[in-house]
Amino acid sequence: MAGYPTPGGPASGYPAPGGPASEYSPGLTAGYSAPSGPTSGFPGPGFPPPPGTPGYATPQAAFGGSPTPPPGFPAANTPSYYPTGYPQPAPPRTHGKLIAGIVIGIVVVLLLCGGAVTAALLLFSNETSVDSDTTNANATIDGVVDYRTTRPDILTRQHVSVTPTYSVRPPVGGNHDATWQNCEGDVYANPIGDAHAVHSLEHGAVWITYRPDLPADQLESLKSKVTGREYTMLSPYPTLDQPISLQAWGYQLKVDSADDERIDQFLNKYRMTASIEPGAPCSNGTTASG
Repeated sequence: MAGYPTPGGPASGYPAPGGPASEYSPGLTAGYSAPSGPTSGFPGPGFPPPPGTPGYATPQAAFGGSPTPPPGFPAANTPSYYPTGYPQPAPPRTHGKLIAGIVIGIVVVLLLCGGAVTAALLLFSNETSVDSDTTNANATIDGVVDYRTTRPDILTRQHVSVTPTYSVRPPVGGNHDATWQNCEGDVYANPIGDAHAVHSLEHGAVWITYRPDLPADQLESLKSKVTGREYTMLSPYPTLDQPISLQAWGYQLKVDSADDERIDQFLNKYRMTASIEPGAPCSNGTTASG
């Protein structure tokens, strides 16, 4: 083919590639030119160059438009395709990308697995908590008097301006003052009005009362169960026949000690759920005593 040396060597009369420019005779064979710049030692247009070299023909152009070299010539883009002494193309850098891809894939899998495990643990924990709360709420509490069943007649709901005479003390329901007692975890040092407290029960509060002679450590225990806990309130009640009494609308439990586990059971079961007016607030009520 015109312009090509025989496979494996330079054209007749031409020095081996890499020689100085003065040894070239561009006029003897068409297609050769004096090397210059960074392409020193390379043939001119028409000779198969390393891919991408500026000013040189592609293999298709060098082989008359055919992507396949003539018989006897090496296949394009193989090491022997480039004459001896000419730089070979750099191999593609695939290993680094492959390793980076593998590492990223492993990290993604680990993150997905970790997220799935965490979600499963949280779901199991939540289901266990819900089941436990439901069990506590539905459990029968020994000693609770259910006035909704035994005395529904005392659970009237009129607003009155004069404090009624309650047949159950502390009261568990009945007519009451138009203003409720604040019951957002309030701890009162002095007795509060029955008529205000009953209104709070109607809203869903649990009212814990105690005799003033209750030991200090037990009083602190009661305070810890109420302080800052919405729909609860605590106050002394001088005429109690037992040390501690808990009231919700229509329910009452009296116990001898603040350590009695039924106190927490009563709170869990009746706080808010015993409301006759669901959603009614405990805030913005009166904080007055007596």
